[in-house]
Amino acid sequence: MLPNLSGMRVAEIESWLRQQPLESLDAILPLLDRDGRKGVRNLAERFRLRVESHLSQVESYEKKSVFEKALWAKGYELVAGVDEAGRGPLAGPVVAAAVILDPNVRILGLDDSKRLSPSRREDLSRRIKAEALAWRVAVVSHSEIDRINVAQAAFIAMRQALDGLKPVPQYALVDGFPIPGAPCPQRAVVAGDALINSVAAASILAKVHRARIMMGYARRYPQYGFDVHKGYCTREHREAIERFGLSPIHRRTFCKGIVGNVAVPPDRLLLSKEAEGLAALHLRQEGFRIVARNYRCRLGEIDIIARDGEAVVFVEVKARRSFRFGAPAESVTERKRRSLEGAARYYLMQNPSLADKPCRFDVVTVDYAEAGHPVIDLIRNAFLA
Repeated sequence: MLPNLSGMRVAEIESWLRQQPLESLDAILPLLDRDGRKGVRNLAERFRLRVESHLSQVESYEKKSVFEKALWAKGYELVAGVDEAGRGPLAGPVVAAAVILDPNVRILGLDDSKRLSPSRREDLSRRIKAEALAWRVAVVSHSEIDRINVAQAAFIAMRQALDGLKPVPQYALVDGFPIPGAPCPQRAVVAGDALINSVAAASILAKVHRARIMMGYARRYPQYGFDVHKGYCTREHREAIERFGLSPIHRRTFCKGIVGNVAVPPDRLLLSKEAEGLAALHLRQEGFRIVARNYRCRLGEIDIIARDGEAVVFVEVKARRSFRFGAPAESVTERKRRSLEGAARYYLMQNPSLADKPCRFDVVTVDYAEAGHPVIDLIRNAFLA
């Protein structure tokens, strides 16, 4: 029942409009256009734009339901859309998803995940998981990609996603190419993530899940910038590889063009580079300002040079996977200390403006022996020079 809009304040009208189905506002907004109050007319214009956007999304959703509707009409009630994310990156896994949408529920805004902003993908991912009849995500690791190639790894992930769906799908719509050994009849559609709602939903779940995995790797290997490029081949990513070598999650078969014929750094070097990146991140979190990393001169090398307030801090980074040879800090030998002192003096000679600043030597330890993840500790004034 339509209330007496002329007797309501603008804020009350807005509140009432928000509670109405957008499809029903077409008959109401012309009444607001004739209201003598400018605020009410402006309100009508704002809601008209919302209605137009909504109707456009409904139209788009219906167009992208054509494939599913044709299968539903043939008796295939449980139609799954399947897609993957992560074929192209230099690092990290490939992720696939399968989604069975509810024929009676519209999830407006579904589209090829690459066309959506990260925040929009996150929002749609939550809605898909809440409103779809079924969904499943599967992951195949970077090492498996190197072993069998990325195309086969993607097919394995897609099959696993389909196999994990409950209820079991009766038919699958797949982005790109047919899945070898699919557990149900299928149809592959090029650019299916842009043309079919269920495939678009799968592409969104796969993209969001993989992004979360790479964000986790970014915390473990901060020097590579995985939180920004998610492992894809950007200029910054290539430069990080050239500087730090390959991380444990890089796809070796994808990185040959970057590292050339140079052998993959041994585990000890990988550990050292990773630890230096984690140490730099920890120092920043402690309020330090990083001035230089891997400073080298004829007298020695310093892992990190930083400023802690007025103090110039020369930082040695030590990492261990076990305590077999003692704690990390214990490996800073007398000889190593002399080398650090010589390099520090040389650095101060090159930067005379720092000569009157307080200086100290800190050690950052990165301990991999516990809990399966690095534990970082800062030892201030680790030794006196």
